[in-house]
Amino acid sequence: MNKTVNNQIRTIITQYIKYISKIIQQHINKGELKSRTEPYQNMVIRGDLNYSKAGIGNHSMEIEIRTKQVWNHVEETTLSESFTKSDESKKFTQDIYELTKINLNEHNQIGNLNRKIVSRILSKKDLEKEIISPLYLDITDGIHESIAQVEIAGLTLEPKKIQLTPEIELRQPLKEDLEYEIHAVPPPIRHPIFERPDAILTITKSLKGNKVNILQKEIDTIISALQLTDLGSIKYKRYTLKSKTLLGCFGGTISTINTLSSNLKSHIEISEIKPFTEKFTIILNALKINKHKLKSTPLETAMEFFKESIVEQGKISKKIAESIMSLEALFSNSTHELKFRLSTRISKLIGLINKQPKETMNLLKIAYDIRSTYAHGSEIGKKLTKKINTLTGSTNELRKQIAEILRISILVMIQTTKTKNQLLELIDNALISNDKCLENELKNITV
Repeated sequence: MNKTVNNQIRTIITQYIKYISKIIQQHINKGELKSRTEPYQNMVIRGDLNYSKAGIGNHSMEIEIRTKQVWNHVEETTLSESFTKSDESKKFTQDIYELTKINLNEHNQIGNLNRKIVSRILSKKDLEKEIISPLYLDITDGIHESIAQVEIAGLTLEPKKIQLTPEIELRQPLKEDLEYEIHAVPPPIRHPIFERPDAILTITKSLKGNKVNILQKEIDTIISALQLTDLGSIKYKRYTLKSKTLLGCFGGTISTINTLSSNLKSHIEISEIKPFTEKFTIILNALKINKHKLKSTPLETAMEFFKESIVEQGKISKKIAESIMSLEALFSNSTHELKFRLSTRISKLIGLINKQPKETMNLLKIAYDIRSTYAHGSEIGKKLTKKINTLTGSTNELRKQIAEILRISILVMIQTTKTKNQLLELIDNALISNDKCLENELKNITV
C-alpha cells in the first residue's frame, strides 16, 4: 500500500475509534453504563524470595485489600453489539474493505474487534497507543511486539538473567512473578499459593497481528531445546501471552496439565553461561531447521518418551523400557539379534562422542533386560537388581544414564545430514573397519 492509502486507513480508524469513545462517554454521563467499586485481594510478598539451587525458598505472603472499578459485563457486551449493528460500523468495514480488501465481516471479526475496543476504552487505555496504532498495524500488515512469559520448572540460575538469544531471556523469578490478585470474598481468606517457578523464560518477537500464534508453537520448541541442552526435568506449567493486536487471537494465560514441581533440577552457574548459551542456540536452530524430522514417527516418539524419562515421578522401569523402545526405533532396521545390534551400534556412536563404548554397552544390555521384563508384565528380580546396583548404584541412576544416551541419540538424528539407513550403514562400517566416515559425520554435531 502507498503512503496516501495508509494515511486514509489511519484517518478512517481514528474517526471510528473516536466515535465509539464519544458514544461510550455519553452512556456513562447519562448513567446508562455504570461501574461499581469492588474489593480485591492482592497477595504480596514481604522480604526476600530466598532463591537458591533448589529454587524459591520459604517466603511470606500477605493480603492487601484494594478496590477496583468494575464495569457490568452484560452492559459492556450489549454496548459492543450495538456498535456492530450501527451504520458507523457498517461504513467502517466497507471503507476498510475498499482500501485493503480485508473483510471484517468474515467470522464476525468486526464483532470481536468492537468488544476489544470497548473493553480497552473502559479500561482507560490510551486511544492512540493502545487502540488506534495497534489496529492500524493489524490492517496494514504491520509488526507488533509480542511477548510470552513462561514459568519454568527444573532449571535454576546462579546469574540474575541469561540472554540466550536476542529474542529469548532466561531469568530468576521476581516477587511480582508470584504476586497475584483475586476477587475478595468477605471476610478476606488466604488462598493457596500458586506453584512456584524455578525460572522465568521471556520470548519477545516482532510479529504481524495475525501471526502471533507462532509464539505459542515456539514455546514448545524452546522448551525442547532446553531439555536437549541440559538433562533435567525442564518443563513449564503456564505461560502468559501479551500483544497489542486487536485482530489477532492473542492474550491471556495458558496452563498445562503438568505439575510444576520437579525433583531433578539443572543449575546454571555463572561460569557456564557462555557454553550453555552457545549449545542451546545450536540445538534450537537445529530443531527449527529440521522440524520436519520431528514429525517422523520414530523421532517424534523418541522425543515424547525422552521428556517422560527425565521426570522422576512415575514407574522407573516403564521409563527405562520406553527409552529403550525409542532407541530401538532410532537404531534398528530389523528384528534379528535386536539386543546385540542395538547395544553395539549405540555404543560405537556414543563412544565417538563422549562415553566409553564398553560402559555404554553394559548400560544398554541391562536396560534392555528391564525392557523385556516390563514388556512381559514382570517385576525386576533380585538377580537383575544386583546387576543394576553394581553398575549404577540404583535403578533411578540407570534411568538417568539411559535418558542421557537417548538425549544424545535424538540430537544426532536431528542434526545428521544422513537418512536413518545411511547413518546405520556408517555405524556398521565403523564397527568392522577403520572407516572414518562416521567420525567425520559426527564432527559437526553438537550434543
